[in-house]
Amino acid sequence: MERRASGPQRASRRALEIHRSALPPDHPEVTDSAVALGRSLVGQARFPEAEGLLLEAASILEKRGDAAHERLHGVLRELTALYDTWGKPEEAARHRARLR
Repeated sequence: MERRASGPQRASRRALEIHRSALPPDHPEVTDSAVALGRSLVGQARFPEAEGLLLEAASILEKRGDAAHERLHGVLRELTALYDTWGKPEEAARHRARLR
């Protein structure tokens, strides 16, 4: 059975679509929208979709370097929580180690 998107999740998905169409891919609003949607998807146990969004955001922020350090740590914490919830302790540990 497929889960229906909540109102906030639909809004997060729409915000991401708008930001992706109007802003450069490495703009903070794009990554923030992807993270917000990813977090929402984790709450619905839609782990593969959440993983893709969070890994994409992490990759963009890694390329931005020092200017995105705090945001990257936030995404790494989200990835750690995702993998803990998903039952993938090795992946959680890998991302947790990157926070140090």
